[in-house]
Amino acid sequence: MPTPTPQQRKKLRDALISAFPERPLLEQLLDFELDKKLNQITPDSNLQTVVYKLIERAQAEEWLLDLVHAARRENPGNSQLKAIALELLSPETSSIPKSSPSVSATVTQSKQEQSIEDSFNITTEFDVFLAHNNQDKPQVRKIAQELKRRSLKPWLDEEQIPPGRPFQDEIQKAILLVKSAAILISPQGLGTWQGMELRSLISRFVENNIPVIPVLLPGVDKIPDNLSFLKEFKWVTFAQGIDDENALYLLEWGITGQKPETTVKVIPQTSDDLITPKSPTKTQEILLLSDIKSPTKTQEILFLGDIKLDNGDDLSSDRSIDYTELRNFLKAGQWKEADNETYLVMLKVVGREKGSWIRDYELLNFPCTDLRTIDSLWVKYSNGRFGFSVQKKIYLEVGGVPDGIFNEEAWKKLGDRVGWRVKESWISYTEVTFDTIAPVGHLSQV
Repeated sequence: MPTPTPQQRKKLRDALISAFPERPLLEQLLDFELDKKLNQITPDSNLQTVVYKLIERAQAEEWLLDLVHAARRENPGNSQLKAIALELLSPETSSIPKSSPSVSATVTQSKQEQSIEDSFNITTEFDVFLAHNNQDKPQVRKIAQELKRRSLKPWLDEEQIPPGRPFQDEIQKAILLVKSAAILISPQGLGTWQGMELRSLISRFVENNIPVIPVLLPGVDKIPDNLSFLKEFKWVTFAQGIDDENALYLLEWGITGQKPETTVKVIPQTSDDLITPKSPTKTQEILLLSDIKSPTKTQEILFLGDIKLDNGDDLSSDRSIDYTELRNFLKAGQWKEADNETYLVMLKVVGREKGSWIRDYELLNFPCTDLRTIDSLWVKYSNGRFGFSVQKKIYLEVGGVPDGIFNEEAWKKLGDRVGWRVKESWISYTEVTFDTIAPVGHLSQV
């Protein structure tokens, strides 16, 4: 944003007074939109003086553009604010002839004004700006997708910058709308644009207390020396791979500032998918939903009613779910296919799509009729080797108690018994044995 002329500063002063005619309104604008305190800028009660000093401080500290954007978002209907905003952010339009303008000049001015208006009309901020090297785009896309699945809104250049727009201008605009920034560091180092983004983000962080999160991609075990200033921030590492659930959990925590609500992904769809667990919260019978890869997290224990076996193939469902395919896979001894089908039918029961995550309350309210159907099919066609009730029995045998309190030692012993842990390490999904030679209770991996 070019330095405003004295006349433009006067217009901005008058526009702010028009839009915010009382000091308390300006205080709220600065507090809610910019996280700044008006009293720290000036204690004066005269509104003209207050606004003058506010503009003076904002210009000196280089957040005048933030102030203009915030004022327009807070009071989008004020015509004076709109006029001075267009003038400040598009000074080149002043060179367009006022009389008998050409068609091209009129169109150019119209497009410039609409572009600026579009930037003001954005009401939804982005949760995180993903600063990265273009060579790392495939990994960054995966992280962005995982964040979206967690109901977060990441800013990714290829999704937000239309063709024909100046790259740097669009990034600067985005920086004004982000709540946090993730600096993704890979073995390839910083990209050209990432270096520019980083300088702007750090400056904004200092001014507005916006979190900057260093993220170490696979292959990077420490923050490079040329970025040593980032070492003062707690970083997130994807040392275990780009699908590392623990890293994604920490990244979400860093972005939102709050520990995420723990969720459970019921069954891995690929060899790298994980299950995010949580401590038990109800005192009923126990269904174990295993996290076979992350022993550092508390495992999810879902308490449900007694599970009784049916001598026939009772495919009952409270949600009109067809369990024929699951029965057919199990009957044919196709254990991996049955494992995947279990995941799919459980998603249908709670009304979610493939690849989704199931929330705690959905698991805790999982229909007992459907649970019994799934479990009875697994137990029957494995001759009593596999199923939720089999896992429950082993959990109780190794010292677990269905009292709603998580027992880490019992969970580890269960893992050792059913083959989810080998030499005190939790196995990955690729190491699961989809065969009846597996230890009792090894399946299902849901």
